[in-house]
Amino acid sequence: MKLTIAADKISKQRVLLNAIRDQKELEPIEVTFSLGTVSIDCDSKSEARIKDALSYGGTVTWVLADNTSLDMDNAQLQELYEAMLVARGSRSLSLHTYTTGLKATLPVEDSSDIFDAALWGL
Repeated sequence: MKLTIAADKISKQRVLLNAIRDQKELEPIEVTFSLGTVSIDCDSKSEARIKDALSYGGTVTWVLADNTSLDMDNAQLQELYEAMLVARGSRSLSLHTYTTGLKATLPVEDSSDIFDAALWGL
């Protein structure tokens, strides 16, 4: 089956939108818990580090996304972890919904603002 130019363009633009979405899912996320509102890394490696620290069970000094640190006991770290999961899940759903809406507009000019991740606002 030979793709038409429009179908090929749509396919390439969908790949680009998915790549932008996937990158935005790896960005630090703002969470609010008992010690305040902080920005933390929330990729899979960061999640594994939090789980490891929770296994430790003592007080930890956690480094935030802006490289400041925050001392937390195990209960506070657990609260931070749970807040991160909720915030990350909510952002992921928003990104998926937003990207699906953008895909419905394809094809567009390659210079379209929809390919500028900084303008996504999510």
